[in-house]
Amino acid sequence: MVAFILIALAIAVIIALIFWNKPKKISDSVIVKEAPGSSSPSKNIRISVKDMEAFHSKGIYDNVSFNDVESALLNADKYINISEERLSMLESRLKQRNGFDNDFARLSSMKSLARSYEEKKQLNEAYDAYKSLISFAHQSPYLRINNYAHDMNRFRIVSNKLKRKEEYDKFMSTLKFD
Repeated sequence: MVAFILIALAIAVIIALIFWNKPKKISDSVIVKEAPGSSSPSKNIRISVKDMEAFHSKGIYDNVSFNDVESALLNADKYINISEERLSMLESRLKQRNGFDNDFARLSSMKSLARSYEEKKQLNEAYDAYKSLISFAHQSPYLRINNYAHDMNRFRIVSNKLKRKEEYDKFMSTLKFD
């Protein structure tokens, strides 16, 4: 009888602790829990391991978050704690990575179009395609010159075949490289 009362009391204490420490839910995956008595503007954020793995699958992580995810997986935890600053830094890196992926995909399709014109001996169309490709790539904040340097060389070759060297030089002089 005493054992039964002790077990019931232990269960009641556990249930009370669960409800007492219940965090405020902001969205489906991010839960904010402020430290009691904390007056600092920084918040601790609990984020699901799945959401953190989405960052990792794109190659976006730092050593701390990598260790946090590894530890959570080993302990079969569903959430990890991360500071608001680290989460915003990871989100900005993800935005930059998505921008690079989108611009690089567009660059690749433009490359294949220009190359197909060149293979079909449609040099005027290839010239225009390479010109628009280089303009797009040069204006992209995510792409670097090594992403399109080969196309600049192909553009030079096509312009020489068409005897449009002056147009090529004029266009290339408008581009500013850091």
